[in-house]
Amino acid sequence: MQVFIIDDDAHIAHAMEQAIAPFRFYITTLSSVADTIRVFSEKTPDLVFLDYRLGQESGLTLIEPLLKENPDCYIVMMTAHASFDVAIEAMKLGAKDFLRKPFSLEEIELLTRRVSETLKLKSRISELEEEYGEGQILLDSKNPKVQEILKLAKRAAQSNSVVLITGESGSGKTELAKAIHHWSNRSDHPFATVACPTLSAELLESELFGHVKGAFTGAIANHQGRIAKCEGGTLFLDEVGTLPLSLQPKLLRFLQDFTYERVGDTTTHKADVRIITATNANLADLVTQGQFREDLYYRVQVVELRLPALRERPEDIEALAQLLLFKLCKKHGRSPIRLTQAQIHLLKELPWRGNIRELHNTLERALIFSVDGEPLDFKNISPLSLSREPESTVQVGGPYTLEEIERAHIEATMARIDSVEEVAQVLGINPSTLWRKRKGYEQATPTSSASGNLMN
Repeated sequence: MQVFIIDDDAHIAHAMEQAIAPFRFYITTLSSVADTIRVFSEKTPDLVFLDYRLGQESGLTLIEPLLKENPDCYIVMMTAHASFDVAIEAMKLGAKDFLRKPFSLEEIELLTRRVSETLKLKSRISELEEEYGEGQILLDSKNPKVQEILKLAKRAAQSNSVVLITGESGSGKTELAKAIHHWSNRSDHPFATVACPTLSAELLESELFGHVKGAFTGAIANHQGRIAKCEGGTLFLDEVGTLPLSLQPKLLRFLQDFTYERVGDTTTHKADVRIITATNANLADLVTQGQFREDLYYRVQVVELRLPALRERPEDIEALAQLLLFKLCKKHGRSPIRLTQAQIHLLKELPWRGNIRELHNTLERALIFSVDGEPLDFKNISPLSLSREPESTVQVGGPYTLEEIERAHIEATMARIDSVEEVAQVLGINPSTLWRKRKGYEQATPTSSASGNLMN
Protein backbone atom coordinates (compact mmCIF):
# COMPACT_ATOMS: atom_id res chain seq x y z
CA MET A 1 0.00 0.00 0.00
CA GLN A 2 1.27 3.49 -0.90
CA VAL A 3 1.01 6.09 1.90
CA PHE A 4 1.56 9.86 1.55
CA ILE A 5 2.34 12.00 4.61
CA ILE A 6 1.86 15.63 3.54
CA ASP A 7 2.88 18.04 6.30
CA ASP A 8 5.18 21.07 6.35
CA ASP A 9 6.32 20.25 9.90
CA ALA A 10 9.30 17.91 9.39
CA HIS A 11 9.27 16.68 13.02
CA ILE A 12 5.61 15.65 12.88
CA ALA A 13 6.08 14.00 9.47
CA HIS A 14 9.09 12.03 10.71
CA ALA A 15 7.27 10.86 13.86
CA MET A 16 4.29 9.72 11.77
CA GLU A 17 6.61 7.88 9.39
CA GLN A 18 8.13 5.99 12.34
CA ALA A 19 4.67 5.07 13.64
CA ILE A 20 3.57 3.70 10.26
CA ALA A 21 6.88 1.97 9.41
CA PRO A 22 6.01 -1.36 11.16
CA PHE A 23 3.18 -1.87 8.67
CA ARG A 24 5.81 -2.18 5.90
CA PHE A 25 3.95 0.16 3.56
CA TYR A 26 5.58 2.38 0.93
CA ILE A 27 5.76 5.79 2.60
CA THR A 28 6.37 9.12 0.85
CA THR A 29 6.84 12.28 2.92
CA LEU A 30 5.97 15.60 1.26
CA SER A 31 5.86 19.17 2.53
CA SER A 32 4.08 21.28 -0.08
CA VAL A 33 1.37 21.33 -2.71
CA ALA A 34 3.95 21.62 -5.49
CA ASP A 35 5.95 18.61 -4.22
CA THR A 36 2.80 16.50 -4.04
CA ILE A 37 1.62 17.35 -7.54
CA ARG A 38 5.09 16.64 -8.91
CA VAL A 39 5.13 13.02 -7.66
CA PHE A 40 1.61 12.20 -8.95
CA SER A 41 3.09 10.99 -12.23
CA GLU A 42 5.27 8.46 -10.39
CA LYS A 43 3.19 7.30 -7.43
CA THR A 44 -0.51 6.90 -6.75
CA PRO A 45 -1.36 6.88 -3.01
CA ASP A 46 -3.89 4.62 -1.34
CA LEU A 47 -3.82 6.44 2.02
CA VAL A 48 -3.01 10.14 2.53
CA PHE A 49 -2.45 12.04 5.76
CA LEU A 50 -2.98 15.64 4.61
CA ASP A 51 -2.23 18.75 6.69
CA TYR A 52 -4.76 21.58 6.38
CA ARG A 53 -2.05 24.25 6.33
CA LEU A 54 0.97 23.80 4.00
CA GLY A 55 2.89 27.04 4.40
CA GLN A 56 0.74 29.73 2.85
CA GLU A 57 -1.37 27.20 0.94
CA SER A 58 -4.35 25.07 1.91
CA GLY A 59 -4.14 21.29 1.82
CA LEU A 60 -7.78 21.28 0.71
CA THR A 61 -6.59 22.15 -2.81
CA LEU A 62 -4.95 18.71 -3.06
CA ILE A 63 -8.06 16.65 -2.34
CA GLU A 64 -9.53 16.90 -5.84
CA PRO A 65 -6.31 16.05 -7.73
CA LEU A 66 -5.57 13.19 -5.29
CA LEU A 67 -9.00 11.67 -5.89
CA LYS A 68 -8.64 12.22 -9.63
CA GLU A 69 -5.52 10.05 -9.59
CA ASN A 70 -7.19 7.41 -7.40
CA PRO A 71 -10.93 7.74 -6.67
CA ASP A 72 -10.56 5.12 -3.92
CA CYS A 73 -7.84 7.07 -2.11
CA TYR A 74 -8.50 7.34 1.64
CA ILE A 75 -7.72 10.93 2.67
CA VAL A 76 -7.32 11.89 6.33
CA MET A 77 -7.38 15.66 6.98
CA MET A 78 -5.08 16.93 9.78
CA THR A 79 -5.08 20.39 11.31
CA ALA A 80 -4.20 22.34 14.43
CA HIS A 81 -6.92 24.79 13.43
CA ALA A 82 -9.71 22.29 13.91
CA SER A 83 -13.18 23.54 13.40
CA PHE A 84 -16.48 22.08 12.33
CA ASP A 85 -16.40 24.16 9.13
CA VAL A 86 -13.00 22.75 8.08
CA ALA A 87 -14.17 19.19 8.69
CA ILE A 88 -17.37 19.73 6.68
CA GLU A 89 -15.46 21.33 3.80
CA ALA A 90 -12.90 18.50 3.71
CA MET A 91 -15.60 15.84 3.76
CA LYS A 92 -17.53 17.58 0.99
CA LEU A 93 -14.41 17.52 -1.17
CA GLY A 94 -13.97 13.79 -0.57
CA ALA A 95 -11.87 13.34 2.58
CA LYS A 96 -12.80 10.23 4.56
CA ASP A 97 -11.55 11.13 8.04
CA PHE A 98 -10.32 14.01 10.22
CA LEU A 99 -7.60 14.31 12.87
CA ARG A 100 -7.05 17.24 15.20
CA LYS A 101 -3.51 18.20 16.20
CA PRO A 102 -1.93 17.42 18.55
CA PHE A 103 -2.66 13.70 18.16
CA SER A 104 -0.89 10.69 19.61
CA LEU A 105 1.11 8.23 17.52
CA GLU A 106 -1.21 5.52 18.83
CA GLU A 107 -4.07 7.30 17.07
CA ILE A 108 -2.05 7.19 13.84
CA GLU A 109 -1.33 3.48 14.27
CA LEU A 110 -4.97 2.60 15.00
CA LEU A 111 -6.22 4.68 12.06
CA THR A 112 -3.64 3.19 9.70
CA ARG A 113 -4.57 -0.34 10.76
CA ARG A 114 -8.28 0.35 10.29
CA VAL A 115 -7.79 1.91 6.86
CA SER A 116 -5.48 -0.92 5.82
CA GLU A 117 -8.09 -3.52 6.74
CA THR A 118 -10.80 -1.55 4.93
CA LEU A 119 -8.73 -1.29 1.75
CA LYS A 120 -7.86 -5.00 1.88
CA LEU A 121 -11.54 -5.87 2.22
CA LYS A 122 -12.41 -3.59 -0.70
CA SER A 123 -9.69 -5.19 -2.79
CA ARG A 124 -10.99 -8.66 -1.93
CA ILE A 125 -14.52 -7.63 -2.92
CA SER A 126 -13.17 -6.37 -6.25
CA GLU A 127 -11.39 -9.68 -6.78
CA LEU A 128 -14.59 -11.60 -6.09
CA GLU A 129 -16.54 -9.33 -8.42
CA GLU A 130 -13.93 -9.94 -11.09
CA GLU A 131 -13.95 -13.69 -10.47
CA TYR A 132 -17.72 -14.13 -10.31
CA GLY A 133 -18.91 -11.06 -12.23
CA GLU A 134 -19.97 -12.80 -15.44
CA GLY A 135 -21.16 -15.78 -13.45
CA GLN A 136 -23.60 -13.55 -11.57
CA ILE A 137 -25.68 -13.20 -14.72
CA LEU A 138 -25.63 -16.97 -14.99
CA LEU A 139 -26.77 -17.23 -11.38
CA ASP A 140 -29.54 -14.67 -11.98
CA SER A 141 -30.72 -16.36 -15.19
CA LYS A 142 -34.35 -15.97 -16.23
CA ASN A 143 -34.20 -19.16 -18.28
CA PRO A 144 -36.10 -22.09 -16.62
CA LYS A 145 -33.54 -24.66 -17.81
CA VAL A 146 -30.64 -22.69 -16.37
CA GLN A 147 -32.53 -22.07 -13.13
CA GLU A 148 -33.10 -25.82 -12.74
CA ILE A 149 -29.40 -26.51 -13.43
CA LEU A 150 -28.42 -23.99 -10.76
CA LYS A 151 -30.69 -25.67 -8.21
CA LEU A 152 -28.99 -28.99 -8.95
CA ALA A 153 -25.55 -27.35 -8.85
CA LYS A 154 -26.21 -25.84 -5.40
CA ARG A 155 -27.28 -29.24 -4.09
CA ALA A 156 -24.25 -30.93 -5.65
CA ALA A 157 -21.98 -28.26 -4.13
CA GLN A 158 -22.82 -29.54 -0.65
CA SER A 159 -21.38 -32.97 -1.47
CA ASN A 160 -17.90 -34.09 -2.51
CA SER A 161 -19.14 -35.83 -5.66
CA VAL A 162 -17.41 -35.35 -8.98
CA VAL A 163 -19.34 -32.98 -11.24
CA LEU A 164 -19.32 -33.07 -15.04
CA ILE A 165 -20.37 -29.81 -16.73
CA THR A 166 -21.24 -30.14 -20.41
CA GLY A 167 -22.11 -27.55 -23.00
CA GLU A 168 -20.78 -25.76 -26.04
CA SER A 169 -17.53 -23.82 -25.94
CA GLY A 170 -18.00 -20.42 -24.32
CA SER A 171 -21.32 -21.27 -22.66
CA GLY A 172 -20.12 -20.51 -19.09
CA LYS A 173 -18.81 -23.86 -17.84
CA THR A 174 -15.87 -22.27 -16.00
CA GLU A 175 -18.15 -19.74 -14.27
CA LEU A 176 -20.45 -22.54 -13.10
CA ALA A 177 -17.47 -24.52 -11.77
CA LYS A 178 -16.32 -21.46 -9.78
CA ALA A 179 -19.84 -20.99 -8.45
CA ILE A 180 -20.04 -24.61 -7.28
CA HIS A 181 -16.76 -24.14 -5.41
CA HIS A 182 -18.04 -20.86 -3.94
CA TRP A 183 -21.23 -22.56 -2.70
CA SER A 184 -19.38 -25.51 -1.16
CA ASN A 185 -17.76 -25.86 2.27
CA ARG A 186 -14.43 -25.71 0.42
CA SER A 187 -14.86 -22.05 -0.56
CA ASP A 188 -12.13 -20.89 1.84
CA HIS A 189 -9.63 -23.23 0.17
CA PRO A 190 -7.94 -22.98 -3.25
CA PHE A 191 -9.70 -23.24 -6.60
CA ALA A 192 -7.57 -23.92 -9.68
CA THR A 193 -8.17 -24.67 -13.34
CA VAL A 194 -6.19 -26.97 -15.61
CA ALA A 195 -7.01 -26.72 -19.32
CA CYS A 196 -6.29 -30.24 -20.52
CA PRO A 197 -5.84 -29.46 -24.26
CA THR A 198 -3.13 -26.84 -23.68
CA LEU A 199 -0.37 -29.19 -22.46
CA SER A 200 1.39 -32.27 -23.77
CA ALA A 201 0.82 -35.57 -21.94
CA GLU A 202 4.16 -35.26 -20.10
CA LEU A 203 3.62 -31.65 -18.99
CA LEU A 204 -0.01 -32.29 -18.10
CA GLU A 205 0.97 -35.20 -15.84
CA SER A 206 3.48 -32.97 -14.07
CA GLU A 207 0.98 -30.12 -13.84
CA LEU A 208 -1.60 -32.37 -12.20
CA PHE A 209 0.46 -34.66 -9.99
CA GLY A 210 3.82 -32.87 -9.69
CA HIS A 211 7.33 -34.24 -10.21
CA VAL A 212 10.58 -34.75 -8.35
CA LYS A 213 13.96 -33.33 -9.22
CA GLY A 214 15.58 -35.23 -12.09
CA ALA A 215 12.35 -36.94 -13.19
CA PHE A 216 12.92 -35.69 -16.74
CA THR A 217 15.08 -33.24 -18.67
CA GLY A 218 14.53 -29.79 -17.23
CA ALA A 219 13.20 -31.02 -13.88
CA ILE A 220 15.78 -29.10 -11.85
CA ALA A 221 13.70 -29.02 -8.65
CA ASN A 222 10.77 -30.73 -6.98
CA HIS A 223 7.40 -29.46 -8.19
CA GLN A 224 4.05 -29.64 -6.41
CA GLY A 225 1.24 -30.41 -8.79
CA ARG A 226 -2.13 -28.69 -8.85
CA ILE A 227 -3.68 -31.49 -6.81
CA ALA A 228 -1.31 -30.88 -3.91
CA LYS A 229 -1.72 -27.09 -4.19
CA CYS A 230 -5.52 -27.44 -4.06
CA GLU A 231 -5.55 -29.38 -0.78
CA GLY A 232 -8.96 -28.93 0.80
CA GLY A 233 -10.26 -27.10 -2.26
CA THR A 234 -11.41 -27.75 -5.81
CA LEU A 235 -9.59 -28.61 -9.03
CA PHE A 236 -11.40 -27.88 -12.28
CA LEU A 237 -10.35 -29.96 -15.32
CA ASP A 238 -11.50 -28.13 -18.42
CA GLU A 239 -12.08 -30.18 -21.60
CA VAL A 240 -11.47 -33.47 -19.78
CA GLY A 241 -12.40 -35.32 -22.99
CA THR A 242 -8.96 -34.42 -24.36
CA LEU A 243 -7.13 -36.03 -21.42
CA PRO A 244 -4.51 -38.41 -22.93
CA LEU A 245 -5.29 -42.12 -22.55
CA SER A 246 -1.98 -42.57 -20.73
CA LEU A 247 -3.13 -40.24 -17.92
CA GLN A 248 -6.69 -41.48 -17.61
CA PRO A 249 -5.81 -44.42 -15.28
CA LYS A 250 -4.01 -42.00 -12.93
CA LEU A 251 -7.03 -39.71 -12.77
CA LEU A 252 -9.33 -42.71 -12.29
CA ARG A 253 -7.23 -43.91 -9.37
CA PHE A 254 -7.28 -40.48 -7.74
CA LEU A 255 -11.07 -40.29 -8.08
CA GLN A 256 -11.37 -43.73 -6.47
CA ASP A 257 -9.10 -43.38 -3.43
CA PHE A 258 -7.57 -39.86 -3.65
CA THR A 259 -4.01 -41.21 -3.94
CA TYR A 260 -1.34 -40.49 -6.54
CA GLU A 261 2.41 -40.45 -7.20
CA ARG A 262 4.44 -37.58 -8.54
CA VAL A 263 6.35 -38.11 -11.79
CA GLY A 264 9.65 -39.87 -11.03
CA ASP A 265 8.62 -40.77 -7.47
CA THR A 266 7.39 -44.02 -5.92
CA THR A 267 6.01 -42.42 -2.76
CA THR A 268 2.22 -42.47 -2.63
CA HIS A 269 0.54 -39.22 -1.64
CA LYS A 270 -3.03 -38.55 -0.56
CA ALA A 271 -5.03 -35.37 -1.10
CA ASP A 272 -8.44 -34.04 -0.15
CA VAL A 273 -9.44 -32.34 -3.40
CA ARG A 274 -12.83 -32.12 -5.07
CA ILE A 275 -12.75 -32.62 -8.85
CA ILE A 276 -15.04 -30.78 -11.27
CA THR A 277 -14.73 -31.56 -14.98
CA ALA A 278 -16.11 -29.97 -18.13
CA THR A 279 -16.30 -30.84 -21.81
CA ASN A 280 -17.91 -29.64 -25.02
CA ALA A 281 -17.57 -33.13 -26.49
CA ASN A 282 -19.84 -36.15 -26.12
CA LEU A 283 -17.92 -38.41 -23.74
CA ALA A 284 -20.14 -41.40 -24.54
CA ASP A 285 -19.10 -41.08 -28.20
CA LEU A 286 -15.45 -40.84 -27.15
CA VAL A 287 -15.86 -44.05 -25.15
CA THR A 288 -17.29 -45.79 -28.23
CA GLN A 289 -14.36 -44.50 -30.29
CA GLY A 290 -11.86 -45.80 -27.75
CA GLN A 291 -10.60 -42.32 -26.84
CA PHE A 292 -12.00 -42.24 -23.31
CA ARG A 293 -12.06 -45.03 -20.71
CA GLU A 294 -15.50 -46.33 -19.89
CA ASP A 295 -14.71 -46.73 -16.18
CA LEU A 296 -13.43 -43.15 -16.01
CA TYR A 297 -16.55 -41.96 -17.84
CA TYR A 298 -18.79 -43.39 -15.12
CA ARG A 299 -16.57 -41.84 -12.44
CA VAL A 300 -16.75 -38.31 -13.82
CA GLN A 301 -20.45 -38.55 -14.68
CA VAL A 302 -21.73 -38.90 -11.10
CA VAL A 303 -23.44 -35.50 -11.41
CA GLU A 304 -23.85 -34.12 -14.92
CA LEU A 305 -24.99 -30.55 -15.55
CA ARG A 306 -25.64 -29.42 -19.11
CA LEU A 307 -25.48 -25.68 -19.75
CA PRO A 308 -27.71 -24.51 -22.60
CA ALA A 309 -26.15 -22.58 -25.46
CA LEU A 310 -26.65 -18.81 -25.39
CA ARG A 311 -29.12 -19.00 -28.30
CA GLU A 312 -31.26 -21.31 -26.12
CA ARG A 313 -31.57 -18.65 -23.41
CA PRO A 314 -32.34 -15.39 -25.28
CA GLU A 315 -34.03 -13.88 -22.21
CA ASP A 316 -30.57 -13.61 -20.59
CA ILE A 317 -28.81 -11.87 -23.48
CA GLU A 318 -29.78 -8.31 -22.56
CA ALA A 319 -28.57 -8.44 -18.94
CA LEU A 320 -25.46 -10.37 -19.93
CA ALA A 321 -24.58 -7.94 -22.74
CA GLN A 322 -25.07 -4.89 -20.49
CA LEU A 323 -22.83 -6.38 -17.79
CA LEU A 324 -20.11 -7.37 -20.26
CA LEU A 325 -20.22 -3.92 -21.85
CA PHE A 326 -19.93 -2.24 -18.45
CA LYS A 327 -16.86 -4.33 -17.64
CA LEU A 328 -15.35 -3.65 -21.07
CA CYS A 329 -15.84 0.11 -20.69
CA LYS A 330 -14.02 -0.06 -17.36
CA LYS A 331 -11.26 -2.18 -18.89
CA HIS A 332 -10.67 0.24 -21.77
CA GLY A 333 -11.12 3.42 -19.72
CA ARG A 334 -14.28 4.41 -21.55
CA SER A 335 -17.40 6.17 -20.29
CA PRO A 336 -20.22 3.71 -19.47
CA ILE A 337 -22.44 2.85 -22.46
CA ARG A 338 -25.87 1.28 -22.44
CA LEU A 339 -27.17 -0.66 -25.41
CA THR A 340 -30.24 0.66 -27.23
CA GLN A 341 -33.35 -1.50 -27.58
CA ALA A 342 -32.65 -1.88 -31.31
CA GLN A 343 -29.15 -3.17 -30.54
CA ILE A 344 -30.50 -5.57 -27.92
CA HIS A 345 -33.02 -6.88 -30.45
CA LEU A 346 -30.20 -7.41 -32.93
CA LEU A 347 -28.11 -9.32 -30.36
CA LYS A 348 -31.05 -11.56 -29.52
CA GLU A 349 -31.44 -12.50 -33.19
CA LEU A 350 -27.85 -13.73 -33.62
CA PRO A 351 -27.05 -17.48 -33.46
CA TRP A 352 -24.02 -17.06 -31.13
CA ARG A 353 -22.09 -20.17 -32.07
CA GLY A 354 -19.34 -19.02 -29.72
CA ASN A 355 -21.87 -18.33 -26.95
CA ILE A 356 -20.92 -15.93 -24.12
CA ARG A 357 -17.31 -15.77 -25.28
CA GLU A 358 -18.40 -14.68 -28.76
CA LEU A 359 -20.80 -12.10 -27.30
CA HIS A 360 -17.94 -10.70 -25.23
CA ASN A 361 -15.62 -10.49 -28.26
CA THR A 362 -18.31 -8.90 -30.46
CA LEU A 363 -19.03 -6.22 -27.86
CA GLU A 364 -15.34 -5.52 -27.35
CA ARG A 365 -14.72 -5.07 -31.08
CA ALA A 366 -17.74 -2.76 -31.33
CA LEU A 367 -16.47 -0.72 -28.38
CA ILE A 368 -12.96 -0.39 -29.80
CA PHE A 369 -14.26 0.95 -33.11
CA SER A 370 -16.84 3.28 -31.58
CA VAL A 371 -16.41 6.91 -30.53
CA ASP A 372 -16.35 7.60 -26.78
CA GLY A 373 -19.63 9.06 -25.56
CA GLU A 374 -21.64 7.76 -28.53
CA PRO A 375 -23.72 4.58 -28.92
CA LEU A 376 -21.98 1.41 -30.10
CA ASP A 377 -21.74 1.04 -33.87
CA PHE A 378 -22.17 -2.55 -35.09
CA LYS A 379 -22.06 -1.47 -38.76
CA ASN A 380 -18.63 -2.89 -39.51
CA ILE A 381 -18.65 -5.64 -36.93
CA SER A 382 -19.45 -9.11 -38.19
CA PRO A 383 -20.20 -11.76 -35.51
CA LEU A 384 -17.78 -14.68 -35.47
CA SER A 385 -20.54 -17.15 -36.28
CA LEU A 386 -21.10 -15.54 -39.66
CA SER A 387 -17.54 -16.15 -40.84
CA ARG A 388 -17.50 -19.92 -40.43
CA GLU A 389 -19.55 -21.04 -43.41
CA PRO A 390 -17.75 -22.86 -46.27
CA GLU A 391 -18.60 -22.16 -49.90
CA SER A 392 -21.83 -23.76 -51.04
CA THR A 393 -21.97 -26.62 -53.57
CA VAL A 394 -25.54 -25.69 -54.53
CA GLN A 395 -25.75 -24.56 -58.17
CA VAL A 396 -28.58 -22.75 -59.94
CA GLY A 397 -30.34 -25.18 -62.29
CA GLY A 398 -29.39 -28.18 -60.17
CA PRO A 399 -31.74 -30.55 -58.34
CA TYR A 400 -32.37 -28.15 -55.44
CA THR A 401 -35.42 -26.48 -53.99
CA LEU A 402 -35.86 -22.71 -54.04
CA GLU A 403 -35.34 -22.71 -50.26
CA GLU A 404 -31.97 -24.48 -50.64
CA ILE A 405 -30.86 -22.06 -53.36
CA GLU A 406 -31.94 -19.05 -51.28
CA ARG A 407 -30.07 -20.37 -48.27
CA ALA A 408 -26.92 -21.04 -50.29
CA HIS A 409 -27.01 -17.52 -51.78
CA ILE A 410 -27.55 -15.85 -48.39
CA GLU A 411 -24.73 -17.76 -46.68
CA ALA A 412 -22.33 -17.24 -49.58
CA THR A 413 -23.00 -13.50 -49.44
CA MET A 414 -22.41 -13.49 -45.67
CA ALA A 415 -19.08 -15.23 -46.14
CA ARG A 416 -18.00 -12.61 -48.71
CA ILE A 417 -19.12 -9.38 -47.01
CA ASP A 418 -18.20 -8.32 -43.48
CA SER A 419 -20.94 -5.76 -42.83
CA VAL A 420 -24.30 -7.24 -41.84
CA GLU A 421 -26.15 -4.17 -43.09
CA GLU A 422 -24.34 -4.39 -46.45
CA VAL A 423 -25.29 -8.08 -46.78
CA ALA A 424 -28.95 -7.16 -46.25
CA GLN A 425 -28.64 -4.33 -48.76
CA VAL A 426 -27.11 -6.61 -51.41
CA LEU A 427 -29.86 -9.18 -50.84
CA GLY A 428 -32.57 -6.51 -50.91
CA ILE A 429 -34.02 -7.45 -47.51
CA ASN A 430 -34.18 -5.90 -44.05
CA PRO A 431 -31.43 -6.84 -41.54
CA SER A 432 -34.09 -8.25 -39.18
CA THR A 433 -35.34 -10.53 -41.99
CA LEU A 434 -31.77 -11.65 -42.61
CA TRP A 435 -31.29 -12.57 -38.94
CA ARG A 436 -34.58 -14.49 -38.80
CA LYS A 437 -33.61 -16.54 -41.86
CA ARG A 438 -30.11 -17.17 -40.44
CA LYS A 439 -31.58 -18.28 -37.13
CA GLY A 440 -33.92 -20.63 -38.97
CA TYR A 441 -30.94 -22.20 -40.75
CA GLU A 442 -29.26 -22.82 -37.39
CA GLN A 443 -32.31 -24.68 -36.07
CA ALA A 444 -33.23 -26.55 -39.27
CA THR A 445 -32.32 -30.18 -39.94
CA PRO A 446 -30.45 -30.59 -43.27
CA THR A 447 -32.65 -32.27 -45.89
CA SER A 448 -29.90 -33.23 -48.31
CA SER A 449 -26.18 -33.80 -48.40
CA ALA A 450 -25.72 -30.49 -50.15
CA SER A 451 -27.61 -28.53 -47.52
CA GLY A 452 -25.87 -30.52 -44.82
CA ASN A 453 -22.50 -29.28 -46.06
CA LEU A 454 -23.64 -25.74 -45.30
CA MET A 455 -23.84 -26.53 -41.58
CA ASN A 456 -20.48 -28.28 -41.18
